[in-house]
Amino acid sequence: VAAGLSGGLASVAGLFGPGCVLILATSPFWLAIRERPSVQAAKLGVNAAAAGLVTAACAMLTFSAVKNAASAAVVLLVAGLTSGGGLPAPSAVATGAVTGFVLAAAGVAQDPY
Repeated sequence: VAAGLSGGLASVAGLFGPGCVLILATSPFWLAIRERPSVQAAKLGVNAAAAGLVTAACAMLTFSAVKNAASAAVVLLVAGLTSGGGLPAPSAVATGAVTGFVLAAAGVAQDPY
């Protein structure tokens, strides 16, 4: 960190401070209106929109990252292990890294589509 400990603390405050202030400032209002049917309906729509955006981001990342059959195999393996097998994210990243390394060492990962 360029400014040492004080710069690091300022960075943390700048990163997390606004969100914490927003949560603390809106919490009393949210507690008062969260049980209203219209607010619950809007929350369902917002959650669905957020899930759609996350899905779109994952698809865009996948299409930009998959360059050959080996990378497609890693994507399918890790996606299957995380969604179907319940593999935690850190383990999924490690599994993808090891699988990619093994495929590259075997010379499989060299042929682009």
